[in-house]
Amino acid sequence: MRHHEPAHGARQAGGTDGQHAAGRHPQTPHPCAVRVLVAASGVVDEHDHVHLGGYPAPLRDALGIVVDEFWPIPDDASVGVTFGDRAVPSTLWSEWLEPGTVEPVALYGAGPFAGRPAVTRNAHGAGRAWYVSCHLGQDIGLVLDEALADAGVRPALDVPAGVEATRRDGPSASYLFLLNHRDAEGVLPVPDGVDLLTGTAVRGTLRLAPLGAAVLRTPSDDHPER
Repeated sequence: MRHHEPAHGARQAGGTDGQHAAGRHPQTPHPCAVRVLVAASGVVDEHDHVHLGGYPAPLRDALGIVVDEFWPIPDDASVGVTFGDRAVPSTLWSEWLEPGTVEPVALYGAGPFAGRPAVTRNAHGAGRAWYVSCHLGQDIGLVLDEALADAGVRPALDVPAGVEATRRDGPSASYLFLLNHRDAEGVLPVPDGVDLLTGTAVRGTLRLAPLGAAVLRTPSDDHPER
């Protein structure tokens, strides 16, 4: 199941801040910091005062772009954005980017911005900064999945869409929290342990009822170094 914060401000994977993954909650990330910023980042400061000199003024070097023009999309329209050979719709908002040192990740596929970058990635210092100039809705997962992989963030458990997995590690045990948000049963490959909600021993496979939950306690040494 995908968990995404509202499209506002910056998101970081790397260090200790990468606590929400696209798809599943992540484990200890790679030390390389990766930040994902969205449209309207760097417009105002913490006092809501507009930065002078163009956008994203204080983030220009990190992002490697200049936002030349804001371009709202009419409510009843959308603009295609292409990630390689996959096209997804963007709605509500787009921006004309002047690329500097960036690598384009996705391009606008139609309209006056056709062929121009819609999503970018820029190497900066020891990390990388991504910028999303449009509103992708649920398809933001295409960006976040790649950014998290870029940072070395891994899911707690490989689970199907609609199942949420989070792990917390203690000194003597790990606790795997599983929530099934679907109306269908889920059969999940899991490490051996005990379901603390039922007291049942689990050996390799867990059947998670529709809209069901489980808290699996496993020995800490079941998990390799991360």
